Amino acid sequence: MAQFHQLFDKSEIEYITPFLKLWMSFNNWYKQDLTNVKFDAEAIARYKANGKIKNEFLRFFSLNSEAGIDFQNALYDLILNLKTYDLKKEKRDGTSESVNYKIKDDQGVEFDLILENANRRGGKEPIFISTDKKRFQILEENKEKFFEQTLEIIYQIRCNLVHGSFDIENQYFIKLVESSYKILYPIMDKILQNIQR
Repeated sequence: MAQFHQLFDKSEIEYITPFLKLWMSFNNWYKQDLTNVKFDAEAIARYKANGKIKNEFLRFFSLNSEAGIDFQNALYDLILNLKTYDLKKEKRDGTSESVNYKIKDDQGVEFDLILENANRRGGKEPIFISTDKKRFQILEENKEKFFEQTLEIIYQIRCNLVHGSFDIENQYFIKLVESSYKILYPIMDKILQNIQR
């Protein structure tokens, strides 16, 4: 391979290391924010219900500024690559299950939070997930569930990285890492700005 090809290949930004460092920052922060919580899974469960992570996610999601557009586009990329990459959650019994934007309603019926190329549904206007790529939408009433699923997906990407259950050559997984970083970074940046150094 010619040197210019090798140099070009090496110029691509790699997000695995920054994502893991970002997760370490999150890990250290939540141990001060959440008393008596020792494990990431427990912190994620608590933050799904309420707290600064949820508040900042929903704030960034509704911003019309450049930061909001970047955040929404990172969400778009996460959804897009998750449609190709089968992200797995390892269970205690040794089996695994797919992690995606499918959830169950109160009657136990599974449905997809993400609408594709949707028009008004039952008189409800869908929210575009990305301002310049209008393929994916959610309903206003599902914003909080969308946050919960996104946080779970980012956590499972962290688990796949830490426990080695991913293919380093799979570009879809690498794009999931990049998207996760671009979603979590502005949230943590905003939260940590309010904490004295």
